[in-house]
Amino acid sequence: MSVRFGVVGSVECAEAWLEALRAAPGAEIVAVSDADARRAAAVAKRYDAAPFDDHRAMLVQAALGSVILAVSPAVAEKLTPLAVERGLPMLLDVPPARSFDDAAARVKLAEQAGAPMLVRTAWRLDPAIQVIMGPEYPLGRVVQSHAQVIAPMPAPLGWRGDRVGAGGGVLLCEAYDEIDLIVSSMGLPADVLAQTVRAGHRSPEPYDAEDSAVVLMRYADGRMAGVTASWGPGPHRRAVRLCGVHAAAEIGPAQVLLDQSAGSDTERHAQTTPLDRTLKDSRTGLIEALISLLEGQTAAASPATRSKLTLRDHLPTLAVIEAAYLSTRTGTPEAPHLVFERAGLPRPS
Repeated sequence: MSVRFGVVGSVECAEAWLEALRAAPGAEIVAVSDADARRAAAVAKRYDAAPFDDHRAMLVQAALGSVILAVSPAVAEKLTPLAVERGLPMLLDVPPARSFDDAAARVKLAEQAGAPMLVRTAWRLDPAIQVIMGPEYPLGRVVQSHAQVIAPMPAPLGWRGDRVGAGGGVLLCEAYDEIDLIVSSMGLPADVLAQTVRAGHRSPEPYDAEDSAVVLMRYADGRMAGVTASWGPGPHRRAVRLCGVHAAAEIGPAQVLLDQSAGSDTERHAQTTPLDRTLKDSRTGLIEALISLLEGQTAAASPATRSKLTLRDHLPTLAVIEAAYLSTRTGTPEAPHLVFERAGLPRPS
């Protein structure tokens, strides 16, 4: 049995998904939609799929088993009701929504219809990170963490330069995965203090979203986490350091370094162990998880597994980002749990 996928999105967003589909057993690419008709035709030809230059037409006319929305959060939000109406499971890229309220509304819509809505994750399917965050938990309780993201400014910026209207900005677009890792390992912070600015880095087009951000997440028990993110010239870097009571881990795009020593700098260097990251592209892992879910395999269909991948499980991360944007406007700490309360949702445990 194969699942027939349609992919909505421009080449820059959709290409990685199309390659992941080609690599995933049980996945079949049947349709590709791009607002540019020539681009849609060229991409569809490469993958032997039907081209569409109208996203809604693809959702209605193509015989799909699932749809990947590799588009801006604002466009994905508009297409969700039609996908739900068609009974199509959805795979979303990150960031999965412009705001917490947008995500909460889409969660409600999809769950009422029983349509799975899964979100790409950079780490939740990663074996190396599962080792350090698993039942044996080599780190112990995480008491402090810090993420640093220095990313190249996309050219063109497109929707990433329009935070309010489309869902952009460096914090939401570039630091989402890192914040998600911190929130998932440490829980929802008591408050968030943030500053975001537009420093005016060179861009081929004007933009009104922030290009630099600093976020401090504070917990009621004294734990803290920090995030710095910016678009700008290199050297570029992505790293998250989780400090537990027993060990620390440095998590980057290519490897996880687990440091279990407590001696001098020399001893620490000698005892730093790289953990293998053999996971295929995270998109491939998510596609395979959805296929297993649709085929009714026990592990993928279990509530515990589904909750790691659904948009609902990403609400705490979006609440922290929402609190950060609110804090930069008010100049005061803001509480993510109030974001849940204002939306009429119970705060996560």
